[in-house]
Amino acid sequence: MNHHSETPLSRAESVLWANAPAARKSPYALSYHIAAPSGWINDPNGLVRYGGRYHVFYQHYPFAPQWGPMHWGHASSADLVHWRHEPIALAPDQPYEKGCFSGSGADDGDTLALIYTAHDEDNPIKETQCVARSSDGGRTFVKSPLNPVVPHPPEGCSTDFRDPKVWRQDGHWFMVVGTAREGRGCAALYAGDDLEHWTYRGILAESDGTMGSMWECPNFCRVDGQDLLIISPMEMEGHKNIALFGAFDAAAGRMTLDRYQELDLGEDFYAAQVMEDGDRVLLIGWMDMWGKPYPTQKDGWAGALTLPRQLSVRDGRLCQLPPKELEALRQSVLVDSDAPGALDGVHGDRMELDIQCGGTAELCLSDADGELLRVTLTPERATFALPTGRTMSRDLSGAQSDIRVFVDRCSVECFVGGGEACFTQRVYPKENQFSYALSGDVTRVRAWTLGDAFEECPC
Repeated sequence: MNHHSETPLSRAESVLWANAPAARKSPYALSYHIAAPSGWINDPNGLVRYGGRYHVFYQHYPFAPQWGPMHWGHASSADLVHWRHEPIALAPDQPYEKGCFSGSGADDGDTLALIYTAHDEDNPIKETQCVARSSDGGRTFVKSPLNPVVPHPPEGCSTDFRDPKVWRQDGHWFMVVGTAREGRGCAALYAGDDLEHWTYRGILAESDGTMGSMWECPNFCRVDGQDLLIISPMEMEGHKNIALFGAFDAAAGRMTLDRYQELDLGEDFYAAQVMEDGDRVLLIGWMDMWGKPYPTQKDGWAGALTLPRQLSVRDGRLCQLPPKELEALRQSVLVDSDAPGALDGVHGDRMELDIQCGGTAELCLSDADGELLRVTLTPERATFALPTGRTMSRDLSGAQSDIRVFVDRCSVECFVGGGEACFTQRVYPKENQFSYALSGDVTRVRAWTLGDAFEECPC
């Protein structure tokens, strides 16, 4: 190889795939969730449908399975189920950036645009907003000569100023950026006729003093007529990723807030981002959490993304369920029964369970050393218990009494009560063996093995 012709992107791509074979041999290598071929990932970025494909980008450090100068990894899919790894989209290769932090994607007609935060800790204005464009369907991106397109935070706001999310409404582009003022988290609103020229409109919404010191990853969307601002509030006790319900006044540039709801009760869910897909809104989160151990680091990789979730608002509650497309992952039918004991003796680390209940029921996932997760369901309440003794609960409306569970080697995602309660947890079963126990008032239980979601890698 001619090293003189190497670029930061080509070096990153080379290391990524050189380390991929070892990462694939990991006993915990995920089968149907998005993870990098090797190295580290955190926030989902740039969720967009463009050119007949779904594009999911993510915060990525390809050189080691730990956080480092951020790049943007990339995967795409024609059906939201089967994915292929695309070339790394962004590397910090400009004078104004030492990391390409989180942001969003946009279909801008003849180009696929990425709007991201350029981060430089050594600069007094450490975070600015930038644009990169692709004219080849997302294979390669060129950064705008106008970068940074938003060169500083609004007056009075923190230099923690990141994670732009753009959307189109009433013939204009809008952009919300997470920041803080006077120690309270807030979201700054911008508007423009294109993605390179922005006018500051004011603070869209801000904390009342109880919702964190800084708002990361703000996402505005409208679901079933309800305006939502989804944020990851830093230092909000007891909460890590919430949806704020309210009403957005585009003319005034403000969103009046009403109430909020935690998106996921598990320990491993953060930085959720939404994507408009026709008349539905999809959401994907980071399936890990800061400050926790990452056992897969010894295998050369760390971090993953959740399954896509389709959002709905039902009786004032935000509900999340896997989209119907994911049924294409189902392979063998292991169980189809009305007996609670039908799961006895069932083992598998790539599974979907669909359990319909008539009253109180309990599901336990275990490995050879004991329980990994216990879910207790009544028509009025879902409770999730971990072996650490920690429990998390949510009240339910009683409209639907069911549990859907997706297991993928080292992750468990639960959807209860028609999506009224969600729970995401990374678990690392001994010898990759899960066992399942079900008891209580069960009217039907089905279980399937699930297949691989990724095309063969190019290495």
